[in-house]
Amino acid sequence: MFSSHDLSLNQIPHLPLPLPSISQHLDLDVFKVYPCQKIEVHDKNKCPFFHSFNDKRRNTYSYTNQICELNSTCPLKDDCSKSHNKYEFLYHPNNYKMMFCKSFCEKEKCDLDLFCPYAHNENEIQGELLHDMKHDSDFYMFYYKTVFCPFIWKNHDANQCVYAHSVQELRRKPHLFEYSTKECSYFLNDQENICPLGRKCGESHGKMEVEFHPLGYKTMACRKKNCNGAENCPYAHDQGEMRFVYLIFTF
Repeated sequence: MFSSHDLSLNQIPHLPLPLPSISQHLDLDVFKVYPCQKIEVHDKNKCPFFHSFNDKRRNTYSYTNQICELNSTCPLKDDCSKSHNKYEFLYHPNNYKMMFCKSFCEKEKCDLDLFCPYAHNENEIQGELLHDMKHDSDFYMFYYKTVFCPFIWKNHDANQCVYAHSVQELRRKPHLFEYSTKECSYFLNDQENICPLGRKCGESHGKMEVEFHPLGYKTMACRKKNCNGAENCPYAHDQGEMRFVYLIFTF
C-alpha cells in the first residue's frame, strides 16, 4: 500500500524536540513529527521520532484520515490533505485507538505495547462500545450500526454484530443528523454510494438508514422467510412488536 521514499534528515533543521508523553495514549501532536537524533541502533517502531518518509507524521490537524493514492509520489507533498503513510493513517486522531489490537482478541501480549495504534483494553478504546449498551428498541433505532466494528481481528458473524462492517452498512445517528426515510438517489441503482452532501444529506444513505430510522423501524410486518424474529430485524413479527408513528403537522 505504501511505497518507500527516504527523507534526508540532514535537510531538516535540528529543532528543540519535545519528548512525547508515553502513557496510556501517545501525544499525537508530537509523535513521529520530529526527526530522531539517536546514533545507536534501536527499535524504530518503539521510537517516538521519525526516521524516514515511511514513519514521518505531520501535525494531525493538517490532513485527514483518508489515504492518499500517490503517498510518497504526491506532488502536493506536505500540503496534501490526505494521509501519506500508514503512520499518518493509523495514528490519526480519527483512527487511533478506535479498534482493538489483535493481541486483545487473541489474548496475547502486544509487541508494540504503548506504541501500538490499537486499544488493548476497554479503557483505551476511543470509540463507543455498542456491545456494552442495553439492546432494546431505542438502541436499534439510534445506535445500531452507527460505529465501525472495533473487533477487526476477531472472526465473527458480521450480520449478527451490532457494529458496522462496511461504509454501506454504517448509519448516521438519527438524533444527531436530521434525515428522512427517503433513500438518497446516490445510493440507488448500484451507484458508487458517494453523496456530495456527505453526512449533511437530508435523505437516507442506504437501506440500513431507511429500515432502522425511528419513522421506519418495526412499522411494517416482516415478510422474510425463516426470519429469526430478533430485534436486529427492522420489521415487526407480531402485533406486540408493531410500532405506530404519529406525525404532527403544524400550519
